[in-house]
Amino acid sequence: MAIPFIHCNMGGEMVYILEQRLYSQKIRKDKIERVLTDIIKQLYNPKVFRELLKPGPLPSNTYMKGIFHTIANTSIMKLSEQSMEKMYELMVMGFKYQVVNLTHPKDLIAVTLNHIEASRLLTEPESHARLVIDSALIQLEDTMRKISVAQFHGIRGLLCKFFQDRRTKVSLFLRENLQTERGNFPLEVGGPMPNDELVETPGVVRYFTQGSDPLVEVFEHPLTWKITNQRKSDHFNYKLRDITYGTNLYISQTDDQRIAAMESLGKPVSKDGSDPSPSITPSRKSESETTNRDDQHAYHDANFLQMFLGKTATDTGFKFSPFGENQANNSGDGNGEEIEIQGMSRERYVEINSELAAMMDELEVIDKVYNNGGEEKLLGSCSSLLDLLRDQGLA
Repeated sequence: MAIPFIHCNMGGEMVYILEQRLYSQKIRKDKIERVLTDIIKQLYNPKVFRELLKPGPLPSNTYMKGIFHTIANTSIMKLSEQSMEKMYELMVMGFKYQVVNLTHPKDLIAVTLNHIEASRLLTEPESHARLVIDSALIQLEDTMRKISVAQFHGIRGLLCKFFQDRRTKVSLFLRENLQTERGNFPLEVGGPMPNDELVETPGVVRYFTQGSDPLVEVFEHPLTWKITNQRKSDHFNYKLRDITYGTNLYISQTDDQRIAAMESLGKPVSKDGSDPSPSITPSRKSESETTNRDDQHAYHDANFLQMFLGKTATDTGFKFSPFGENQANNSGDGNGEEIEIQGMSRERYVEINSELAAMMDELEVIDKVYNNGGEEKLLGSCSSLLDLLRDQGLA
């Protein structure tokens, strides 16, 4: 059951990264919205998602990279292989940081829902993207409620195996002292206890012998003073969820802002979000099955997925380099050079969003002028666009 958690959480990280990079490079607002909407629709495509919820072997990183590359390129945005390498490493390290810092395996529920709900905020009400993500959210919540603590322990172990030996350094993590120069994530000591009645504050040892009551020995743990109260949060309720892992690391947001945004969405609605795409589903291979054939066949299933997701040859797109031409090299083994990425404040994000919205309004005005006979004036006597707008009573 590790596959849906890899897909949803790393897919959520991909959305975070692309949103931040698209806005920071001031790509046209309508293109940004279309790219993010298209990617979200394909991440939670009902036919693909049903397959993800079925038990299967742990996929390889090469396989998952191929899947995410295909999903990213079903939009009008065109990413090169080198840019995808960089973005995939950021996706891996972002999710790895969250998993290794969890104090309880069931906290993975909160991380996953934080990712999905953030993507849901980017979709329009009643749109196809909203319908498919709502359907996926309802299915996944139902599945996660049935998973036991022991099973979550197993899932977390599989995720750690998936992340093994991947230590790409990320400048944002390094600046915040979340990552060491060797690419490792230092664990914080202390904090709140997990929301589990079976979890006790360190300092109690029980000796069990057959046929008698356990012998209890209490001692003072040297780090007990760093432990705060036990969590009473509800992972499935965003208002009571106090775990911030899985929220956007690249565009800052306060808890109050996140809750206010979630309240504006309402609860997910269970509707049929299916599409008329042909029923072609990618097969999955385990890490051991793909060890010697990854380089040859990693994108075989991704090609089928591309057909399955309905990508048409008539779609026009734009090439996008999220990390710049000079940062387009990475070994792809999880131990490449440091990836440079800057965080963005919520205030700066809102400012850029407003600038791009204003630019779109200006384009609409220009289009209106052009269609109302402004073409001759534009090509003739008007010395500037401002003169043209004034003539039309629009400035």
